[in-house]
Amino acid sequence: LYGNLLKYWIAFADIDGYRVSAAAHVTADFTAYLATNLRFYAAALGKDNFFAVGEVQQSTSPFGFMHVGRVQPPQGAAYLPKRVQGVMEEICPYYSALSPALPGFLSTYPVQESFLVREIAAGSSQPMALYERADWYDAVMMSRGILQTQGDIALSMIAAESKDMPRLLSQQGSHHAQDVWRLQVTLAWSFTWYGIPEIYNGAEMGLNGVCFRDREERQRMKSSMVNSGMQDEVAETILAGC
Repeated sequence: LYGNLLKYWIAFADIDGYRVSAAAHVTADFTAYLATNLRFYAAALGKDNFFAVGEVQQSTSPFGFMHVGRVQPPQGAAYLPKRVQGVMEEICPYYSALSPALPGFLSTYPVQESFLVREIAAGSSQPMALYERADWYDAVMMSRGILQTQGDIALSMIAAESKDMPRLLSQQGSHHAQDVWRLQVTLAWSFTWYGIPEIYNGAEMGLNGVCFRDREERQRMKSSMVNSGMQDEVAETILAGC
């Protein structure tokens, strides 16, 4: 039912791709079935490059690799759960006819790395922590390795901002940000990483997420900023973006 609903919108609205949120919250047999069938249906409509990417936090999702590309691990299909093996056999004629011939999502988001880059840009951690902190480095390398060996890391989508996090310009650690360079740093990471840059709505205009409904609320927000150590003119500049 869900797959047919998405197929309807491919045909009706001429959609060229899907980004599936929280893909790791469902089983790999379903994501492989969904990704393959959507791409196969789109190809029948002349969309040979239909895009299908899922949100999977590879460093913390058990068996997250099964949602991506080849689905099966390097050891072979025999190491997959029986249910996933059954679906792989069922959809084999379909994904084999596609290019690239991959049953799972073509790629996933580097979710963990995005969070870490934001934390550095917000001033909560040192820039080299991404490579010098063993836990961070291991998480990043694990995620990148899965994307490179299972799917196509160049098809990953990279966003520094998202609906799940406060606007970067509204925070500096636990305080309001004072300058726009923090957002510029994260956008530079997005545009120079391996995959496809994604600009979350409003980031291109420097929206800070700090807004108010009336004069009284504006004054309370400004007072809170100034009392936390922010200069008066900086608080005014931030609030002017509302």
